[in-house]
Amino acid sequence: MKTDEIIIKERFKPLAGTKQLDTKNRLTLSGKVVQLFDKNRVNGFSIYVGREGDILLRPMSYVPTKSPWSKKALLAVKKGITEVKAGKTKNVKDLEEFFEQL
Repeated sequence: MKTDEIIIKERFKPLAGTKQLDTKNRLTLSGKVVQLFDKNRVNGFSIYVGREGDILLRPMSYVPTKSPWSKKALLAVKKGITEVKAGKTKNVKDLEEFFEQL
């Protein structure tokens, strides 16, 4: 595997049907897709392209550069980075269950 590739093992379901590109080669997301995300938390998407041409949009939430971080949040991020560097990680089989337990 190349370092600029990721492996995604996930099931996908169709939501919006077939969409056409507009005259500027843009594709808009339908209301059904947009409703899946909290607009206050999702403000961008990472784009991945598979070997067979599949496109995956992964929702992202960005922290503005001028946003003040609380000391508690900053310490939690630094602790997490330290744990990852020390190899203290584990694979999660069911992401939904994992997030419910947090």
